[in-house]
Amino acid sequence: MQPIHQTDDKEIAPSDPNVAKVVFSESVRASNVAFAFVGAVYVALIALFIGVPIVNGMEDSRAWAFYAAMGTVIAVLSFFLVNFMVLRNTVSADGLEFRFGILARRFAWSQLLEAETRRYRWLDYGGWGIRWVPGGRRAWSLFGVPEGVVVQVVNDKGNRLSYFISSARPHELSETLQRGIERTRYP
Repeated sequence: MQPIHQTDDKEIAPSDPNVAKVVFSESVRASNVAFAFVGAVYVALIALFIGVPIVNGMEDSRAWAFYAAMGTVIAVLSFFLVNFMVLRNTVSADGLEFRFGILARRFAWSQLLEAETRRYRWLDYGGWGIRWVPGGRRAWSLFGVPEGVVVQVVNDKGNRLSYFISSARPHELSETLQRGIERTRYP
């Protein structure tokens, strides 16, 4: 699980209104097992999509409804495949951003309190993906990525939250965040 892009520059510059200097960037893919599972589901759906109307000799009105329902299921599955199989983590002069496709969370440096490396315990969060657990704990995790970073933040409402973020390079991400947090506290 190698990141697509990584910058070697470790300095965190003050925010520039036009360009946010990227300090750390990685794209983390779900494991091959997750991709194989999704592929198997796709094959099964396509077999149903083609086979059921032929085997059952559906009339036109029923076949149309079946094709519409199966098309919707395949579209929803495609949305999840595109959006939840790769997690992108970025640390810039503006702060931390992590995203699954179109869904993203951003925190400014002033909102970050601390960061530490941890193993992901999926039972504690109830699975993988985007998870909300009582007590202010959140997870943005990928199946097959055993480690990540737990980041303590203060949200816009002043609530303290804890985010687990899957990472292929959790120690480097944690160190980069901790260095930026210290610079924000002690300029």
